[in-house]
Amino acid sequence: ETEGTIHACFSFLGCFISISLLGLLQEFLVPGLSNVYQVPLVLLTPSWGVTAIQVFCAWPVPGAQPKNVILGNLIGALSALVVQVTPFPDLIPKTLQAAVAVSSTLLLQEMAGAVHPAGAATAFLLGNAEEITWHSLGLTIFASVLIVAVAVLFNNLSIDRFYPQYWWPVRPPDGPPGQLLQPPVSFIMEAPEQWLKVYLEKIQGGDASGPLQVSIAHSCFSALASLVFMLSLILINEAFGFDPSRLAAAAAASSLLFSDWQGAHSQPLPCLIGSLIAGLCGSLCQVLPQLGMEIPMWTQAALGVGLTAFSMDMVNSAFPAGGAIALGFVVNPPRIPWVSVLYTGLLSSALIIYGVFVNNLQETRLYPRRWPWQKGTSPRYPPPASLPAHRYSERNLIRRWTDETNSGTSGTKYSKIYVGVLTVGLQFFFLTFLFFADFDVTDSVASMCNDWAWVSFALVGLVYTRSFLKAYGLGSVGYCLLILCVSVQWSMIVESLVNGTVLHVSFANLMNGCSSAAAVLVSFGALVGKVDPLQILTLVLIELPCYCWNKVVFLQMGSEKTPLVQDRGTLLIFLFGSFFGLAAGKTLGVPEMDWLNRSQRNTELLSLFGTCCLWCSLPSFPRGDSETSSSTMAWQHTVLALLGSTVATFTLDPFLHDGRLEPAAVRSAVLAGGVAISGVADIVGPCTALAVGCIAGSASTICLGFSDKNVDTSGVFYVYGLPALIGGITSMGRINHESLGNQAFGLCGTLTIACLSGAVCGRLLRSLHGSVELAFSDEVHWDCAEDLPRGVLSL
Repeated sequence: ETEGTIHACFSFLGCFISISLLGLLQEFLVPGLSNVYQVPLVLLTPSWGVTAIQVFCAWPVPGAQPKNVILGNLIGALSALVVQVTPFPDLIPKTLQAAVAVSSTLLLQEMAGAVHPAGAATAFLLGNAEEITWHSLGLTIFASVLIVAVAVLFNNLSIDRFYPQYWWPVRPPDGPPGQLLQPPVSFIMEAPEQWLKVYLEKIQGGDASGPLQVSIAHSCFSALASLVFMLSLILINEAFGFDPSRLAAAAAASSLLFSDWQGAHSQPLPCLIGSLIAGLCGSLCQVLPQLGMEIPMWTQAALGVGLTAFSMDMVNSAFPAGGAIALGFVVNPPRIPWVSVLYTGLLSSALIIYGVFVNNLQETRLYPRRWPWQKGTSPRYPPPASLPAHRYSERNLIRRWTDETNSGTSGTKYSKIYVGVLTVGLQFFFLTFLFFADFDVTDSVASMCNDWAWVSFALVGLVYTRSFLKAYGLGSVGYCLLILCVSVQWSMIVESLVNGTVLHVSFANLMNGCSSAAAVLVSFGALVGKVDPLQILTLVLIELPCYCWNKVVFLQMGSEKTPLVQDRGTLLIFLFGSFFGLAAGKTLGVPEMDWLNRSQRNTELLSLFGTCCLWCSLPSFPRGDSETSSSTMAWQHTVLALLGSTVATFTLDPFLHDGRLEPAAVRSAVLAGGVAISGVADIVGPCTALAVGCIAGSASTICLGFSDKNVDTSGVFYVYGLPALIGGITSMGRINHESLGNQAFGLCGTLTIACLSGAVCGRLLRSLHGSVELAFSDEVHWDCAEDLPRGVLSL
């Protein structure tokens, strides 16, 4: 449960309840207190978004325990108050006082063993305020206690949560760190009538030890690093004229990276992904009133923080400072939301780079603990004890594993039954829609044959580029036909439902269905060999609604019915499909048996045939009327881009592989130019087209050396994802300034929707318990011929 949807839902509800309570108190209680004491009082500030994310998404860590939450926020408020009552106000401006308050907070928190990132955000916000009173200090304590109380009462409703791990650490701070306490799950499952007793026992807390005591030198280093970082950000922020309150999240992030640099939530991937998720969720909730939804601000704030917590948990990238970003976007809306999202991403990237260089200056620090692209050790099935220790063919070993896995209640057998039921149900569903559909037969036969020819050629190429696996040729090619047929039907139904119209059957709609199917086929490239037919159908049923909603609803949010992204080709198909498949593959995990994830000469030759087919068909992708000059220009420029990427691949690849060509690079990177130029082929010049092709081919060739075939089987990120990003950046430089913001927002939104929906899909695919442990073998689901490749494996 700790990594599943239930955990994310608990985090969402906990954050929503906490921020809602603070918002209600801010709306109904605080205004009266402000009139009584004649001072401005603010309760709903971005720092409480940090605390909410910390105690609900990262509840086991020391920074989320009651002592750290209450004492850490109190230290932040006191630091800001002390800075304002000293002679500093007459010497330095407000923003610099806030930076001093943040660095002082980090120093005192580490010395007290109460590191909590929201305390740094509180120090910055109060230090930047016009006036601080003791009443603000009281509100800080009150809000901290309120969130802790909600966390204690709500977290322990979940079976797999035990909060707090301690109310106050009972072991000496220089002792060994305590272990994560686990709730008595088996007791609850065996005796559900005793749940109240167990719930009360969990509320009493555990006896885990607190964090290790650090040296004064370590604390001073953290404070100095934070001071330099905040001063730099303040100067940059003032130069661009941004609101200084936006830097509250940066203050919280500096606490994570310098005082808690070893923590899992302080590493580069959660920092970057969590910041972008928070910015997008906050922007989405901020624009709700503009969409006609009359909801109070406190509800928007609670939804923003709750959705941020849910999304972070779903992609396993909890970053507490993101709560300040989401809450800040609602309570203090930016003028241009999507520009602020990009600004947030740049700030998080700058923080990561700064943290890497500064943290490692101290001998006792090593940051980051792990980069996202570094491969970890994954579990593998041990060889069966019944087999003698000598060389066995892979086919016999797979057959042995099949027999052992399918003994008793066979999941594979039930999977085949479910596939049959699901496919029959889909056909009946489609037949029902066809019964009420409108049919259009006005298209000319010559036009239909001409358009269908290039579609067929492109699909053949797209399918056969995946046929390189030596023992999975039937699955990699055959399942693509299943995906194509189901996707065309399902996409027509989904688009009619999204548009609120009757199903309209025409040649144009069938071609549109093929385009939607291409997005699923691109995603399938990352999952080839790791999913069974039931999981494949599940992939189609989940991805197509997300893709259609992104295309029909999200990208049509521009003004005057102008799409957010001006895509003149197939850029969005490649962009959405590749990142959806990559997120699903990453979440699904690596297979337990991967020795069949290899190729051989005949299969590589067949995959290169598919590459040649796709290479020849890419310039013919439709871009409107084929008789117009712009369409002719697009065709010419696509060919130029493909020429550039092909030459770049054959030039660079020998330098990377000891003078020899790698088939995977030739199979993949030669197509990068056609993918990158697809969105701007009719608005760029010939030189630009050739340059884009060369850049895309070079980038794909170089980056293919870092690919993990266990996560991305066919390397779809390097064939479609990375070139599509290059094409998206190119398109932003070729449109007018009025549409630049919409283009950037549309591309970032598409990426976010693809990644989030892909991660959710991967979680669901993993819960279906497919044949990942029997991966990359046709024998699991196909009646294979006797000449199936027989490799050998040393046991």
